[in-house]
Amino acid sequence: MKSTTITLLFLLLLASNAFAQENKMKDLMEKAKLSCKLTTPALQERKRTVIAQLKSLVRERKEVENGVRYKFESSDSLIDLISNFIKT
Repeated sequence: MKSTTITLLFLLLLASNAFAQENKMKDLMEKAKLSCKLTTPALQERKRTVIAQLKSLVRERKEVENGVRYKFESSDSLIDLISNFIKT
């Protein structure tokens, strides 16, 4: 009887922990959702601007099997620009 009680308590604890982890993961995924607040014309202008800036900084462009590889000179400002590109 004592062994059965301990086993049941252990299983309840595991189930409770799994449920808490699942809820935590759902919360994190909900917070990670991105949404664009720009209107269509504003978004198009932003894309044009950011893409033009990126194109001007390309040092090498090479077609590869699954796409295109671009090389840039490394800098903090380039990382910021690429981050802006990803956001658009």
